[in-house]
Amino acid sequence: MIKCIIFDFDGVIINHFEKDFECFQKKYPNLTKDEFKIFFEGNFFIQANKLKERDNGFDGDECYNQHLKKTIIPNKAKEIIKELSKNYLLGIISSSPNEGLNICVNNSNLKENFSFVYGCDTHKLKLEKFKMVFENFNLKPEECVFVTDTLGDILESKKVSMKAIALENGYHERERLEKGNPWKIISSFEKLIETINK
Repeated sequence: MIKCIIFDFDGVIINHFEKDFECFQKKYPNLTKDEFKIFFEGNFFIQANKLKERDNGFDGDECYNQHLKKTIIPNKAKEIIKELSKNYLLGIISSSPNEGLNICVNNSNLKENFSFVYGCDTHKLKLEKFKMVFENFNLKPEECVFVTDTLGDILESKKVSMKAIALENGYHERERLEKGNPWKIISSFEKLIETINK
């Protein structure tokens, strides 16, 4: 029985791929969109480190952090989150900075709907943040589900034996998501309540 829904943020609750890419293109000159998408085929920070020889020192994380601080979550996503929070413990696990995530959540009037927000300042590895959720909220992996849009996240959730629902209109397309064999693949965030209830 599912008790907790964990959300990735970028590409799931919001989808600001172009802005995210723009920030990291400033950090890694001549970075292509295909190269950027590969960052999300594994752990973002481990994958990005493979291009460290091209790193010019620009702070891509802070660039995107400033963007998040000015972002408001779309109304439709807010409605779904509020509805799900009536029956499930909700949280966010993301590779984005904690500050921007929390400000965005607060500015969107969703602070009361999320029990935790773990960004990259909490830990660089999502699998470690998953373990923190299990410990802090006395949950088992089979009682949680992770909603994500990237292959790397699916693979990290599998390392802790947790189901993943993949959203195919985020950073990664269906073909790439299928490589991780997620529990479910859905076409839009609006399909989430129906999928969870099933």
